Amino acid sequence: MTKQEKRIKNAIAILVRSNYIRQYSCWETLLCTENEDKIKKEYSSLELLLTEIVASYRCQKKFISPSVILDELYSFFHNGQSIKLSFSDVSLHIEQFLNRLGMIRPTISIVPLHSYRIETPFFPKQRAKFDETIIKYENFWIVPQTHDFDKTLEVIQQAFAEWIGSEKIDWSEYLHYKRTPVYSWLESNPILLVKSFFSQESPLENAYPWIIQYRYVCAKIYARSLYDLPDGILCSGSDSWEIYHVLYVMKKQDSIYHIDMSPHFEKSQLVNDFSHVNVKFSPSYKDCLELQKVFDCIDVLYDKKVVDDTVLLKGDKRTPKIEKIHDALYFFCKSFKTDFLIDQIVFLQTAFETLLIDIRTANKRNYLLDRVSFLLKGKNLAITCNPLEIVGKLIDLRNGIIHSGLLPKKGDVDLRMCRYVFLQIFKEMVDKIDLFSNGEDFFTQYINEHTTKIGKGILQLKQLCKKAKTKIRDFITVVKKKI
Repeated sequence: MTKQEKRIKNAIAILVRSNYIRQYSCWETLLCTENEDKIKKEYSSLELLLTEIVASYRCQKKFISPSVILDELYSFFHNGQSIKLSFSDVSLHIEQFLNRLGMIRPTISIVPLHSYRIETPFFPKQRAKFDETIIKYENFWIVPQTHDFDKTLEVIQQAFAEWIGSEKIDWSEYLHYKRTPVYSWLESNPILLVKSFFSQESPLENAYPWIIQYRYVCAKIYARSLYDLPDGILCSGSDSWEIYHVLYVMKKQDSIYHIDMSPHFEKSQLVNDFSHVNVKFSPSYKDCLELQKVFDCIDVLYDKKVVDDTVLLKGDKRTPKIEKIHDALYFFCKSFKTDFLIDQIVFLQTAFETLLIDIRTANKRNYLLDRVSFLLKGKNLAITCNPLEIVGKLIDLRNGIIHSGLLPKKGDVDLRMCRYVFLQIFKEMVDKIDLFSNGEDFFTQYINEHTTKIGKGILQLKQLCKKAKTKIRDFITVVKKKI
């Protein structure tokens, strides 16, 4: 039995025997009546069980309301339980409770994408059907502006039927939004539909997991823009200070799906990060195998990030290798969001440094290029130019901006190629993530071990060649004597 299992067992024993929990019908009454010092054991025991249950669901990418689970946990022990109760019994009860309330069913999140416009027709020779202009993936859709509330409703219903099923939606809230000017984006803006598993109780508690999921969806959108040669939708950047809203299509206790609204944020970095996408799309583009591999790596990192975030609930530290790669992907996305070339260069170079540098070093440029070379050596890239020259130019421009105030010109660097190289390095890092240690200098350790293995292999090969030469020389000597 591990230490954590022992702590959980002791917590259950404390809660089963607690006179305070038997005496008061709910947790709020207990807190308001008794002194906090007196109920310290009960409080810490409930918190331990709550953390363990919430973490187990988060590892499955199901984000459940902790407040609802806390109330049900308290009620569970208040009603009296056997002393032989185990954690699996508690977990089973919570699972049945959540299933009964329908709190772990899928949710559709509806997000406005600002600053879009159609740059050129999707198909020059022929007008495209609207359904053909929707960019569809497994867990998100990008829908162009409909200019019609009923058409938007039709698209949401289409996604609902594909992701959730044929259950009914109560559109009364939707009609309310239709009459509210602030929600005119439902017809005037393109929208992003995302399939999620969030708490069906309080949208307030969905904020952090939603932000993380949205960032990874954005990373896929940006990756797609590098492989796509767009002729269709353009998201340019002017009105990036829009109010940010998320509408949720979620199921309530009456078994009918409703639309709910999350809190909105005005004039903050969060708004800019969410609404300002700033890339082009071509709905006719078909994903290549290489892009699909990038998508798979983004999914792998997202899964690991969700699991890694659960350690914070238990009071532990995050895993450096996951956090650094996640942060690098964040700066990669930031390099798209800004309209200014200076910011694009600085953010993209920061993404490279965050991804590849894990120790302090004086000669950062050579250090970075060596690692780019190490990861991409022998790889077939879909570019004709040297990736080291591309990254080197980016480093020089960034250093000129930061240290000398030199302003770059538009043709000084090919940012599209730089971002493509970053994605290839990102893909290699995620592929090797399980081989890295959990220390702060995980990549340095990996390179040293890998280099040592190569060095040993070369030494062994040289020794074998030397032995082979000796044997050949001896054989020739024997043959000459016989002749």
